[in-house]
This record gives sequence, structure tokens and C-alpha cells, in this order.
Amino acid sequence: MEWVIRSPFLTIDAPKPNLVDLPINDIIIAELRKSPEQILPLLEAMKRVNLGGYFETLVYFWLQKIPEVDLIEHNLQIWEGKRTVGELDLLFQYQGVVFHWELSIKLYANLGDPLKEANWIGPMKKDTLARKFARLFDHQLQLPNSAAGSQALSKLGINTDTTHSYPFVKGCLFHENEVQLKHPSLPKTINPDCLQQTWYDLNNLQLPHGTTHLRPLKKLHWMGKVHPAEWEETSSDFIGPRLESIVTKNDRPILVAFGELDRQNKIIRELARNFIMPEHWRYDPVQV
Repeated sequence: MEWVIRSPFLTIDAPKPNLVDLPINDIIIAELRKSPEQILPLLEAMKRVNLGGYFETLVYFWLQKIPEVDLIEHNLQIWEGKRTVGELDLLFQYQGVVFHWELSIKLYANLGDPLKEANWIGPMKKDTLARKFARLFDHQLQLPNSAAGSQALSKLGINTDTTHSYPFVKGCLFHENEVQLKHPSLPKTINPDCLQQTWYDLNNLQLPHGTTHLRPLKKLHWMGKVHPAEWEETSSDFIGPRLESIVTKNDRPILVAFGELDRQNKIIRELARNFIMPEHWRYDPVQV
């Protein structure tokens, strides 16, 4: 939840209204940390147990906790005759104004000219930044203005002309090497302050300086912090074979957190999160 609220947006324009800076967010996070079971009913009701569904559920729970927010509908299907043409992720009212948010979490690795959206590829190569943004801005955010969308909103007593649509997109971009990470070039649609890391394949793996621990992350843990008990102590001799066994066994990219032991404070400080790709990943065709 802390990541959902406080991590930077992926898009250059932040959504309105600005709810991420509300003082109540500190209270919401503290209460959830104290009693995490309060979110279980929403998690158990998830139709899609995947990263995107988890992200949407966290956003929905968060907005429920803001007194000034009046949630109207989520995952509202838009019908055109007997077929659906899309759905609206989130409709809510804030200070008398109706807002429509499209929610998404995306991670892309760069292959080629970083200024071009098409060269940012999803880890499973089933998506690109160009494809995602085209659908997001040209279709999903335009649905309220379509005839079918206007009709669906009118049934809820909402006037399309006074409904404001925005993307609520968070995630991380992974550069090809440390040089590009230190001097990043990004598409003009991307927030220059978005989360950025590096991806490697097994042949050119570079450990962050000072690495003493690692943690391969399951997909639903990509947003959260690594629990202290989950860190694996490692060494330069061990880490290569450990990662190679995981990547080779699954034959798919893995996101790995690298940490350094702070001996004075007796904590492990996360240094970086990097995608480790199978050796053939660079050359596999993009499946879009």
C-alpha cells in the first residue's frame, strides 16, 4: 500500500485529484501495517489473482479509507449492444467532482532507442509501452465520451461532460546498462522521476556494489518491501549459480532484490531491484 501511494507515477502527467499527498495517507498506512487483516475481504474477492488485479484492489481499498472520496463504481463494463467494448476501472466523486481513473502497474525493459515507446518491452514480451499507452489514451480514457460510455454513465446519474478521466499508472523502467541508468533517456510521455533500474542477462550480470543478500521476488511481491526474514545471505561465488538455477529452471525473467547488511544497525538495506533475463530473451520476438 505504501508503494501504491508513494511511488512516483510512470506517466509524465499525474492524475487529478492529487490524493497521494493527503495527510490521511500516513494514518491509512499505519493502520494497515497494524491490522493488515482488514484488507483480506477485498483480496479474497479478487476475480483476477495477478499483479494488476492486486494493484487495483489496493487502490480501491485506499480510496475507501479517504472520507472525502465517494466511490461510485469500479470495473464498470461498457456494453454496445450485446458485446462489451471495455470497462471503467474506477469512478469516484471528490469535492463534488466526478473522476474516472484507469489503473495500471507496468514494468518494461529497454531494447533499442530508449526515446521510442515501442522499445520498452514487458518481461514476458507480450506487451510494449507503445501498445499500452495507445490503448490507455486512445481507448480506455475515451470510453466515457463514447455513445456507449455516455449511456452507461447516465444510468448512474453522471454527466459525461463533467467527468474527468486520468491514468493512474505506476511501475518501473529497466535500462540495458548502468550508463543508461545514470544518464537516462526516456520517451516524452514518461515521468523523468519514475522508478528506474537495470536489467541483465546471465552473461553480463553485475551485482550492486556491497551486495551481501538477495531475494528473488514472486510477482505479487514486486511492489512490497522485502521482509527481513526473506533475505538470502550470499557471496560473489554463490550468487551466479543461484540465479542461473532459478532463471534456467523457469526459463523466464525474474525480478531480484539485492541488499547490503548494515552491520551497525543490524538491518539489510535494499540496494536495487533488477530483472535477470534468460540468455535468449534479447533475441526472442515480441509477442504483441
